[in-house]
Amino acid sequence: MMKTKILKISMLAGFLILLMACSKYDEGPGISFRSPEKRVVGLFELSEILIDDVNQLTYYVADSVYLRFTINGEKDNLFIALVEETIGGSQLSSSVFVFNDKKDKVSFGLSTIGIYRDLTDPLFDLIPALNVDNEWTINRLSMDELWLECDYNSQNYYLKFSKLEKYSLL
Repeated sequence: MMKTKILKISMLAGFLILLMACSKYDEGPGISFRSPEKRVVGLFELSEILIDDVNQLTYYVADSVYLRFTINGEKDNLFIALVEETIGGSQLSSSVFVFNDKKDKVSFGLSTIGIYRDLTDPLFDLIPALNVDNEWTINRLSMDELWLECDYNSQNYYLKFSKLEKYSLL
């Protein structure tokens, strides 16, 4: 009887460890019961900007207006937008947000809109990879965080987003 309990507990522990090891994203989460599309929808702010392993967040905060990112749409038709402060703020730039087949990478490119250049140029100057269509590797995708990485013009960009507001797919 005791051996059976120990065996069951060992099998359960082994199964959980196996699930954790099979994570789609390098930084987790190990397991999620929500689709990547549902986890990525919301209002985000940049919490860390690493360019070639150097944190540039203080330059972003000091040199530009405080911009946020919103991802919304339908499951197979998502959009990312650069907004001022809140979802209801001005939409400064937008792009289609497309997962690859494995859901471990996304593609998007936020364009410059002439009348908003003074607001968006500091961000695009700091992170030019946002301003062109790029494929970003997803390193973490949880209900509260999105970490993306790409190489562009011989530089590595690693962006950590924190979710401020959650909302659901249309």
